[in-house]
Amino acid sequence: MDGHHEAWLGQIKFSVTPILQYIHRMIGDFTTHGVSHSESIENKSREILQVCNAQKLKCNTSSYEEYLLLASAWLHDLGNIWGREQHNVNSCKIIDKLGPEQIWGLDPNAVELIKWICISHSSNKPITIPKTIGVKGSVKLQYLSAVFRLMDASDIANQRAPKIVYELIKDKIDPETDKHWASHQAIADIFYPPDEEVVLITVTDVEKAKFAIERYDKKFNSVRDILASYEFPWKKYEVRTIDKVSYV
Repeated sequence: MDGHHEAWLGQIKFSVTPILQYIHRMIGDFTTHGVSHSESIENKSREILQVCNAQKLKCNTSSYEEYLLLASAWLHDLGNIWGREQHNVNSCKIIDKLGPEQIWGLDPNAVELIKWICISHSSNKPITIPKTIGVKGSVKLQYLSAVFRLMDASDIANQRAPKIVYELIKDKIDPETDKHWASHQAIADIFYPPDEEVVLITVTDVEKAKFAIERYDKKFNSVRDILASYEFPWKKYEVRTIDKVSYV
């Protein structure tokens, strides 16, 4: 991403960080959906974009497309400040409410494109939005939305549910919420190798990790066909277990 778009992204992050810091007042004991979640999506997105752009494939992205994807990492969960229900729709309403005047670095021409990406992220249904939009050349909008859904789903490792926090609240959270925390705890890493077609999910306990991995699987399969049509390098995922040390 060029320096111009990097500067825009920096302004967006600065603008919305105060909102993200207050997200949890409305979603209680959920795993993190604030700044660290956005940072994780941004970092993972940069990694896969670098791999895609190093090859002459249909998944190559322009600087502007990268800006749209990374901006979405910081804007897609704003709606949680009004509650979890329809948070993707509410994120779009907040983008409209604040606009470029209060979200610095938000390109006015990007507003609707980012909203398309944000509204598509929380569903397992097929993405049926426009394939391309003629802004700054041609934006692969459906592809970007598919990548973003997968990157959001890829924040499943244990940093999503810090153990030091879990130990303090595990006796106070409901069973459904606990399933998320406990499952994330069992996932050490998710990695998109630059020279392989298989996403690697490393776990410490297969059974505990199963719940989170099943959720990732649904997201992965919901965008598989779109990603494949753009020659996305990773075709499937594999779960690997860290062997326990033997003292015998």
